[in-house]
Amino acid sequence: MGREEYGGTSSIEDIIPILYGRFPKLKYLGLRNSEYTNDIVYEIVDSPIINNLIELDFSMGSLTDEGAEILLNCPAIHELDTLDISDNCLSNEMIEKINNLDIEVINLGYQKHPDERYCTVGE
Repeated sequence: MGREEYGGTSSIEDIIPILYGRFPKLKYLGLRNSEYTNDIVYEIVDSPIINNLIELDFSMGSLTDEGAEILLNCPAIHELDTLDISDNCLSNEMIEKINNLDIEVINLGYQKHPDERYCTVGE
């Protein structure tokens, strides 16, 4: 999705059609490298697509503890096979909570400091 400073032009409005019916049989959803990962989380937990997914990938984004807490409170998250939270802005405490899910959690690399909210790939 990229960064605006480097030509990334996507927004949450671009993702809404995906979350609300354009691909009802979708099993893997990779919304990676986003500057607005928390906004995506707020939409996806209420969308019908969440119930069909087996893998959700938020890697290289800007997911914070606030967004992760919303995910943890979504019953459908517990039905995933895999959740990728690599390279976001999560605290160690939140990573521990997420790791307690009974699903595969991918957390490769490191987590950025929450004050440094940016997507990983800029150019």
